[in-house]
Amino acid sequence: MLVSTWFIVVFILFWIAGPLTQLLFLVAPSLHHRLGLTEEDALKPEFKWFLIDEQAIAIADMTYLIAGIVFVWLAFLGSDLALPFGIYMCSCYVFVACLAIPRWLMLERHGLSPLPPQQKAFYLSYMGAYCLFGLYGLFHLWSLSLA
Repeated sequence: MLVSTWFIVVFILFWIAGPLTQLLFLVAPSLHHRLGLTEEDALKPEFKWFLIDEQAIAIADMTYLIAGIVFVWLAFLGSDLALPFGIYMCSCYVFVACLAIPRWLMLERHGLSPLPPQQKAFYLSYMGAYCLFGLYGLFHLWSLSLA
């Protein structure tokens, strides 16, 4: 099985932007916030519930942190065993994006969002890109599995 190099490069970029930054959130939350990766108001006391929710999401994201490492490693080795890990990763991208977008919109609608308006467009486009790449990856990897 041969996964194209450009797919792996884009995959690694999304992997760095997703689960790797979540690892940083778990290990060094203040650094994560200083780098601008945490919603601006998330550290305020009234949003403690949001921070706990984000920690739970970050812990869950560790499954696809590991799966991403395994996928890239096996893909570089040319192993067919990379496919299930890649398909899992791409389905996680689609799943997470399809949950995050309505979550932010509903929180904002009810006045519960720690996300400032100037970050909203960036976050929504970021999750839209995750969803599109995840869908493309599912079709791409599935087609490789049929070859």
